[in-house]
Amino acid sequence: MADAIAINDPDVIELLAAGKLKDITGHGELNMPDGCFVGICPTGTVHSFGPGAKVLDLIRDPLNSGAHSFDFAEAS
Repeated sequence: MADAIAINDPDVIELLAAGKLKDITGHGELNMPDGCFVGICPTGTVHSFGPGAKVLDLIRDPLNSGAHSFDFAEAS
């Protein structure tokens, strides 16, 4: 499940004030007139490849470099 979240949503403003979005908001995204965030609420298992991995490791062994799985409780 995913939701569009307005840039001026109170939860977004709180995260911005705490500096928790600074890595993804330094390129003018907050000034876009129709901009928004996407909130994703995964269920089951999500598999991710790459975050935190070195580029050369990904090239040499993409399925075993930086691979992570995260289990989320089923939404009720």
